[in-house]
Amino acid sequence: EVARTAISLMLAIAKAGGPTIWWAHNGGKFDALFILDAIQSMLGFSAEGYTSGARLISLRVTSNEGVTIELKDSYAIIQYKLSDALESFEIPHKKVFSKKLYASLERNPRAMLALSDADLEIGCLADCQALHALLSKASEMFCDWGGKLKGTFSSSALSIVKQSVAIPSHEGNQWANKLASEAYTGG
Repeated sequence: EVARTAISLMLAIAKAGGPTIWWAHNGGKFDALFILDAIQSMLGFSAEGYTSGARLISLRVTSNEGVTIELKDSYAIIQYKLSDALESFEIPHKKVFSKKLYASLERNPRAMLALSDADLEIGCLADCQALHALLSKASEMFCDWGGKLKGTFSSSALSIVKQSVAIPSHEGNQWANKLASEAYTGG
């Protein structure tokens, strides 16, 4: 129910004019499985996405009312644990949940139930704020180099190259794009 509720709330926010793109760090693994499972049970909803290896990079969810949100995994841009990435980018952040708590979860997955809703909210909000700061800093860096933040590190880097190199347009030659795409996927 948590995944269904989260998707419904994100779609309601998007419908009201709020953000349509939602980021989660390392969300393309187990989180994506919970979300995909929830969407299967939501009548009239559809989802399409992009994967790399065993992880979901981007997932576009459309409600039965036609409202669309996109869920992205920031791990596809910055492939470090969130705490390590924050340290590397020199972003101050104090983890609310201790390593001891995470270690206890490996022994007893139900240990998280001992936390109050207030403690969970404080910890999750702190991580969300830290991820926002990390993505903002990464976005600034790509912009400083003439590109922009995209869904993966490679596509973000390519946006910088496109600003510096005259890459021939394939506009009007979609057969070439389709052929290249099929060859790449097949390879």
